[in-house]
Amino acid sequence: MRSVLGGGMNTSSNTGTSSSEVEPLMSASRDGGSMASDVVGYDRGYNTGSANEDSSNAAVASSLTNRTSPQPRILRQRNSGAINGDPPSDDFVPGNNEAEFSNSSTNGIVSRRKQSDFDNQYNNKHQIATKNQESLSDVGGIGRLRTREEVVNHFWVELQMLWRDAGPIGFGILMQWIHSVCTNIAYYYHTELSAAQRIPLKDVAYEVLPVLRGAWWMVSEYLVYSMVTITIAFIVSCLFVRWKAPHRRPLYSVPITKRLFVTLTVLQVLRCISFLVTTLPGASRQCLYSIPESMSRDEMIYGVAPDRGNPSGWSPPESLYDILWRVDATNGCGDLMFSSHTIFTMLFVCIIWHYFNWGFLKWAFITTQIVIIPLILAAHKHYSVDVFTALYVTPLVYELLRMKMPDMDVHSSDMKSHYGITFERVGNGFLLRARGLEYFVEPFDVPVDLRRMAPIELEQSAELDTVIV
Repeated sequence: MRSVLGGGMNTSSNTGTSSSEVEPLMSASRDGGSMASDVVGYDRGYNTGSANEDSSNAAVASSLTNRTSPQPRILRQRNSGAINGDPPSDDFVPGNNEAEFSNSSTNGIVSRRKQSDFDNQYNNKHQIATKNQESLSDVGGIGRLRTREEVVNHFWVELQMLWRDAGPIGFGILMQWIHSVCTNIAYYYHTELSAAQRIPLKDVAYEVLPVLRGAWWMVSEYLVYSMVTITIAFIVSCLFVRWKAPHRRPLYSVPITKRLFVTLTVLQVLRCISFLVTTLPGASRQCLYSIPESMSRDEMIYGVAPDRGNPSGWSPPESLYDILWRVDATNGCGDLMFSSHTIFTMLFVCIIWHYFNWGFLKWAFITTQIVIIPLILAAHKHYSVDVFTALYVTPLVYELLRMKMPDMDVHSSDMKSHYGITFERVGNGFLLRARGLEYFVEPFDVPVDLRRMAPIELEQSAELDTVIV
């Protein structure tokens, strides 16, 4: 690629303009890095041209002389492999084949370019602007499937993150077993209550709402399971889908999973302490005790409640093995304060709201949360105080932990210090280094502080009288 103004060294003789008047542009071209073109009046052994070329050179050089704005200067060279001062590339060798060149005009400067230059995304401001916008908004709708190469690269990045966050995630998984053991202990404690202590407490919701029985009793469970499934599916899908969330933040499965388990662990610790220190009588169908007519006053108040008043679903743990290994999240008794159903559903609402914050998904989860509350109360699975406490404790704990323990994938400095993942600017993208491997990623997949660094500041280019070649 070369300028038509550089047809030969006789430019000054045809225009009356000395070669020194075009030397600043030559100097800027030489100092700008790798050269994909020869700029005004600089001969590198090309065809010195004919009289027609001299005439064209004279007209354009005259226009350069009469310009009142500063001399154009090089902002970027074609195929330099980097931006604004990065190491140049020496892979371009000018040729003499005139058929390979075409005329183009940028800011009034006519230059000759190879056809390959027009195919390159860096050769003018319009194409740079197009590439810049595509790199940040190439995900149509709410996202797109990753290519096979992107899935593999993203998997290795997630693996590096998992290596650093395996501790809190692993403890969160272990906490589910601890929580199950605690609920079994609470169920066992229920067997030590007297008949009077097994009578359900007064609750306004129990008096207002109809009692759900049969298949309706399981509706709230189905809604909880659906929210669990949808949330897990969205978290895992980050491996295969490049989501375009409104906050424009790249989504990784591991930090979201860590946030979920850390918050859930704190909530379950608080919950276990609450229902173990104070045993509330269960009002659900498997816990509801019926006072036998033949029971005396002393028998009802003192001693353990007789088995003849227990419901058909009554099945407390009877051995240490049952306490340690029985898992039943639906038919327990005594683990009431505060509602585990509401902890999970509210936590999923917080996760979806913070990470996958599309309007339809947020409001779908909020609507489900609102609907599930009366269903839990109508089934007598929890008291109103259990549900109400979980409704404000869950988002409060979530936000406190988010402020004190922020995600480490938001800023590049955190990614480097915590995960050992670094980013280096390469062209219109970034080179990601993790686990000793390198991957090229688009700006959409980098932390937000790096994404603010546009490859070419178009506003600055518009203010300057710039030639981009």
